[in-house]
Amino acid sequence: MSSIKEFLFDIYRFYYRITASLRAKPDFLIIGVQKGGTTSLFHYLRQHPKIKLPRNKEIHFFDRYFRKGILWYRSWFPLCLFNKGFTTGEATPSYMWDKETANRIKNILPDVKIIVLLRNPIDRAYSHYHMELKKKREVNTDFETAISKEIEFLQQGRSDYENAETSYLIRGLYAYQLERYYHFFGKKQVMIVQSEDLKTQPEIVLNQITDFLELPRWNGWKIIEKNVTQYNCALSEATRIKLQEIFSKHNKRLDAIVKEKPAR
Repeated sequence: MSSIKEFLFDIYRFYYRITASLRAKPDFLIIGVQKGGTTSLFHYLRQHPKIKLPRNKEIHFFDRYFRKGILWYRSWFPLCLFNKGFTTGEATPSYMWDKETANRIKNILPDVKIIVLLRNPIDRAYSHYHMELKKKREVNTDFETAISKEIEFLQQGRSDYENAETSYLIRGLYAYQLERYYHFFGKKQVMIVQSEDLKTQPEIVLNQITDFLELPRWNGWKIIEKNVTQYNCALSEATRIKLQEIFSKHNKRLDAIVKEKPAR
């Protein structure tokens, strides 16, 4: 059965590759953050009648596969001929984190709209840790032990933690990451969404996003969260308080950057 699926996928990809030059470039990118609700948002937007999305949520062109070239990238998107008047995009959460990505996106998609989901960095880190634990990429069965080295880095005023895959806390320093996108795209092309708002009032947030994408609002949303990480134990209050102190100055910086009026 798996060999049949692989064969069909190969045919599907061959067809998409040979028609790549006839396919759309994305109108929007959901760039992050990891464990911030990007999977749910991607599947919600797929429901909109004016949005056509690729089968794969995360294409990773601008961080992992940039050398494959623009036609490889376009091969994932809908054909222009049969999708006139439609909007397309993709969601790769690591675009927010990767230092080279913003510049690459600007060079290839200068007018693209950027959507950023920002989740409370403490909750994001705890969810990220449990995801890595479930995938057996994290050896520490205790969260406090897993973040101990990062805490040392942050307390020293550093953010150059070497393990990108399991940077639970440093990935939550959103200000540094967001500054890159503001630098290349300005504020008019970047929309910030609170992950918590998407969870508690999804229809309102989805209509705000469709406004940002200049699409008609839609009332047919079916709200089912995707890729929700489950864990048995809650984060200890002592650890939460400690992390709140560590993130405090970084969150103030983020707040100032988001609220700063764009240059004329």
